[in-house]
Amino acid sequence: MTRDYPYVGRFQGCRDGQINKRKYLDPSSLYGKVSGFTNVLFYLSQGPLAVAVDANYWQFYSEGIINCPYFSGFNHAATLVGFNLANQNWIVRNSWGSDWG
Repeated sequence: MTRDYPYVGRFQGCRDGQINKRKYLDPSSLYGKVSGFTNVLFYLSQGPLAVAVDANYWQFYSEGIINCPYFSGFNHAATLVGFNLANQNWIVRNSWGSDWG
């Protein structure tokens, strides 16, 4: 998906006619809460997932893997795009721009 529709860091219209028309799951069938590690990995294998996160510590992030010491509540939306098996961490795409992190 990133290769087909990369982040460009500026306002623009939808380019859905330019992306590879791979078969994606019907979004209406995925709406709702997905819980459980195995279930999240399954749906993630079908494509990116919208997630709610606690981004309070994200403002201090500069590179690498961020470790948030506590959860204070959901306050931001991001896109879950992968899972790193070697490091056991989620790979999240944020909307704050290409110069963030």
